[in-house]
Amino acid sequence: MSLNKEEVLSSNLTPSDVSKKLSGGIKISKTDGFSFVETYLENAHVRIQVEPKDHGSELKISCDFKRYWITLTVITLLLIPIFLMIDWVMFREFTLSSITIPLIFLVGWHIMRSYDEKKKKEKIIKKLTKIIQR
Repeated sequence: MSLNKEEVLSSNLTPSDVSKKLSGGIKISKTDGFSFVETYLENAHVRIQVEPKDHGSELKISCDFKRYWITLTVITLLLIPIFLMIDWVMFREFTLSSITIPLIFLVGWHIMRSYDEKKKKEKIIKKLTKIIQR
């Protein structure tokens, strides 16, 4: 999944003041120092575009969870050979349950994906709002 729909936050502060507050409140991985900030929050790659609006500024926030889901999938798939080795050492045979448990994890995470991303997005928005309002 690529960058999701943008969320918009409004602020009474100027774009430069918003950028200063963001740099003081979160660890920034990339910025142009004025209108663009990239960071990692809640396992998401977060891009924040700060634009002047009327007597304040507007923050356009987009979150990308691709890295999180790829990592989770790879780790879960690595469980299959580990479970197979445990089966071989303990029972001297391979059983279907060795691959079933990690596959059930993958299916469950896929089912919960949109809910999980929605909750994490809410936390990100809440955290950014709190930082800007300080």
